[in-house]
Amino acid sequence: MRVISVDPAPGKPSTWYSADGDFRRVPGKGMRSTLASLEPPVLLCWDAPLTGPRNPEAAGCPGDFTKRRLENFFTRKKTGFKVPTGISVGGYASLQHWTISRSVLGLPRVGPYDAGYDSLPFHLLPAGEGECRGAEAARMDRSCVVETHPAVAAWLWRKDEPGFAGRESARGGEGWRYKGSKRDPVLYSEMWDFIRGRCDEALRETLPEPEDDDQFDAIVGYVLAEKWLRGDDDVVLLGDRANGAMLLPRATGLCEAWKSFRDVDGS
Repeated sequence: MRVISVDPAPGKPSTWYSADGDFRRVPGKGMRSTLASLEPPVLLCWDAPLTGPRNPEAAGCPGDFTKRRLENFFTRKKTGFKVPTGISVGGYASLQHWTISRSVLGLPRVGPYDAGYDSLPFHLLPAGEGECRGAEAARMDRSCVVETHPAVAAWLWRKDEPGFAGRESARGGEGWRYKGSKRDPVLYSEMWDFIRGRCDEALRETLPEPEDDDQFDAIVGYVLAEKWLRGDDDVVLLGDRANGAMLLPRATGLCEAWKSFRDVDGS
């Protein structure tokens, strides 16, 4: 299964990365036709929300139209996985790139009048309850899509490493800011070097240096998917369609904390 990772943008060209095509910029008007030209099997990694209400056919419960449980998990201190300053996990309804996702993928589904999952061009993973394993997905012969959040992924890979825990209070509270005019160039470089180091030699040798934040997000999504499809245990598709799901590093205690929050605190 080929991997194509996309950092979608509603107002400028989206950034793609694939092993056979390197980085490319795809304008909005060409996005749908470019996606339609992809021959299955392919795993599309999409850096934007792909789910919304817990049950789109009966949407309207508290939070359904604003913020998913998985987003709540990464923004509450009690979970032990609240993202630091510099990494944004906003409610899906407040993120502009959900508009282009809706237009070209039909996701997220938000109500009973949306096309059913089986009618969409890309099969959304995970499909049901329980963990969806990459080795199983790799054997599929269809076009699939999975949600990514490269900034959260980069942080999870490094959060427990000595010397990085203090970044939240360092640099005047800028913490893990690696994007925009105030980004920390040292942090940006360290993050990429570390992520490359988590790859085996065969994968590592194929990875170019990202030149900007969009390329960084696209290639981190690609690394996550390649490792996941190969069965590497340090990557997990966390969550489900009802609560939100992202392809992320399997940080120490992450899966256990998520299950506790989902079943108790997130109910």
